[in-house]
Amino acid sequence: MNKRTSIAEIGLNHLGSESYTKYYLKKLLKSKISGISFQIKKDSWYKEYYKSFKKNDHRFSHKIRDGKYFINLIKNKKFIKLKLPRKLYKYAANLCRKKGKLIGFALSNKKDLSFLKKLDVDFIKILNEDFDNVGLIKSVLRSKIKTVLISVGNKKRKEIANLIRLLNHNRKIVLIYTEFLKDKPDFKNLKRLKKFNLRFGYGNHSKDLKYINYCQKYKPDFLLFYVKGKSFIFHPDEYHSVPVKQINKFIRN
Repeated sequence: MNKRTSIAEIGLNHLGSESYTKYYLKKLLKSKISGISFQIKKDSWYKEYYKSFKKNDHRFSHKIRDGKYFINLIKNKKFIKLKLPRKLYKYAANLCRKKGKLIGFALSNKKDLSFLKKLDVDFIKILNEDFDNVGLIKSVLRSKIKTVLISVGNKKRKEIANLIRLLNHNRKIVLIYTEFLKDKPDFKNLKRLKKFNLRFGYGNHSKDLKYINYCQKYKPDFLLFYVKGKSFIFHPDEYHSVPVKQINKFIRN
């Protein structure tokens, strides 16, 4: 992967719709981004998500980054599954290769790893919530997948150092700094990642998208940002996403 790799994260913003996912692919694969990524959650997460909707349990909203998305589902009494069939991921992977784009997945469920290896994906992202799941991370590192992005959130330096030690300072690792939904990220934390002598990057979760540009003075190897589709739909990652219709303008800026 080249320096300053830009990844448009569809995440769960596909809303479980095949046609909507193809809309994203059509727009993104015409842009100058380096690649795209999807997110696959644990089976238990999807089950809890559905049960909480049926019970009108608003507490589950804390398990979705933009909790208003879930509240909006309950209010409108319309469930959205947030899960895509594997055939769609295969379709996306083939299309990305054809267009010369990278494809990766944020993975939480170890059992999905064998499927992703068959797709020959370019990278796997470990979410911040799985930072302590050393078994999952080691399984990914043992695979033929060449790049493993680990979201460190705002973990302390000692915690990151301990994890790197447990992973034998594997050169596949890319440390990704994210500051969850804060208006102004603390780029000192991004700067500290340089000291680990591994590739590093910035994953934007700020509502103010200008910080994606500001972070570039630290010369991260990767830039990750969420994208969203049609403006009249609310998404799980809504407030900090780049509208896909504006992706070319965003990349130029």
